[in-house]
Amino acid sequence: MSESQFPLGHSENPYELLIVGAGPHALTLLVRLLTKYPVTLFNDEEQDRLLRHVKHQKGCGMVDEARKRKYLVVDEGGEWLSRWKKLFAGYDIPWLRSLVNIHPDASHASSLRDFAMMQGRLDEIKEIDDFVEKAMHRQAKSRRMNSTFNHSQSTALHVPTSSLFIDFCAHLVEKHHLNDVIQQGSVHCIKPLFDSSCNICKGFEIDRQHNGHCRKIHASRVVCAIGNGNCLRLPDWVPPCDGCNAVKWPKECLMHSAELVKSGVLYNCEGCYSQEKTQLLPTPREASKGRLMIVGGGLTAAHLVKHGVKRFDQVLLVSRSFLRVKHFDVSLNWVDRYGNVEMAKFWQESDPRIRLRIIQNAREGGSMTPSMWEYIESAKAAGLLETKQYTEIVNAIWRTEACCDCNSAEKAKGFWEVHLSDGSIENVHAIWMATGSKMNVTQDPLLSQICKSVPTTLVEGFPVLTHDLRWQSSVPLYVMGGYAALQLGPNALNLAGAKIASERIVEGLETEMGLGQAHTDDGAAVVGGWANRYKFLEDEDAC
Repeated sequence: MSESQFPLGHSENPYELLIVGAGPHALTLLVRLLTKYPVTLFNDEEQDRLLRHVKHQKGCGMVDEARKRKYLVVDEGGEWLSRWKKLFAGYDIPWLRSLVNIHPDASHASSLRDFAMMQGRLDEIKEIDDFVEKAMHRQAKSRRMNSTFNHSQSTALHVPTSSLFIDFCAHLVEKHHLNDVIQQGSVHCIKPLFDSSCNICKGFEIDRQHNGHCRKIHASRVVCAIGNGNCLRLPDWVPPCDGCNAVKWPKECLMHSAELVKSGVLYNCEGCYSQEKTQLLPTPREASKGRLMIVGGGLTAAHLVKHGVKRFDQVLLVSRSFLRVKHFDVSLNWVDRYGNVEMAKFWQESDPRIRLRIIQNAREGGSMTPSMWEYIESAKAAGLLETKQYTEIVNAIWRTEACCDCNSAEKAKGFWEVHLSDGSIENVHAIWMATGSKMNVTQDPLLSQICKSVPTTLVEGFPVLTHDLRWQSSVPLYVMGGYAALQLGPNALNLAGAKIASERIVEGLETEMGLGQAHTDDGAAVVGGWANRYKFLEDEDAC
């Protein structure tokens, strides 16, 4: 039987490429893969000539639809950016921390700004106020003239709103017809298939589950675009949920930020997502005498404060270090064009352990934006919020018996007796943990299986991938997001990391999938500068 007689995804007719996840990283990769003339291959002059050349050509910048049909994206939400949109809506994040020129479109750097202009939404792009002065103060410290930042070097930095970015991504999905390649489901197993005669991976068998049914899918290549992984980072003081505890507490009284979003209790916009929201937390009326403790010091913790003050009479924010205030989640010298020097130093370092130290120093831990810091200060001034910095939780005990300083709600449902490192004891009704995710492939539900079947070098849970982000040179499993940090640097989780990862993966796929041939039928090879005009004259003479 020929391949066409087997259904797509069969072992005899596998998908050319399967992408796990449909977030911004997956979208960036697929758009780059489908863009014939990406901006990264040309200088500004060549790009302008190309745009004029292909502007009126049908299907310009796209690969053929037949090849795209052999691509598959599997995501639990069943739509593009479903989890990303859920997180941003749940935390009520109005602005991105990525610059406006960093986005999933590979055709032009100003695509997002052009989209905003066409939509009449330029007011949804704001300039970061006093960026240069603040950067100089941080970098120069005592000697202004030796600063990495100065006014002669400065260019204004702008960030878009989350709603503008979401609409722009929807525009890209519609433009490239990407809803045709996505299927709802969760991937529980990626099994590499090796040739019996040699140790070369010839493809993968993927278990896709949806609505209780499991279907095996075969693909020649797989890309894991799962962002920051699937492991929640829980502090050591959190009691284990193994059923061995004599004292039980309601689940809503101790929740990670990701669980809060998943439960739907943080949504404040009607109709954004599923209307079937579980009412885990008490309403503001029921919680008017309760206390909430939020653990963490980053942007997520700050946004949880916004929700907490609406539901509780008082909120206590506990951070193990000081509350950092930064426009971006990396140090300023890693931002925009200034980051090129730092990235060059990072890539010159061959020791993955030193690379990891560089990443940790660049990210510095959690931080919040200046606007959220202003909100924190205003909540403190109003008496709604108390902060404790350089403080850790030593122990948390769930109490069900009444005590002298407990209100009626706590008597009925219990409360947490929290012992802090400063020697104080706080009684709170609920604890929300904004402690992020734990990056460790050996504990990740999906990639831990790959670690067992195809072992690779690990550095504190991060895999040492090849240059084109393969798991191994002989295994066409590509990794994007946080797990590719040792190759991509501190921005691996961000959109900037998604852009770099896409370029590297596409570079690896070009030869293997036959995507690297120059397109000369429309003259773009000459206009773009990768072909010689006189070569065409030689071909005509030969004819």
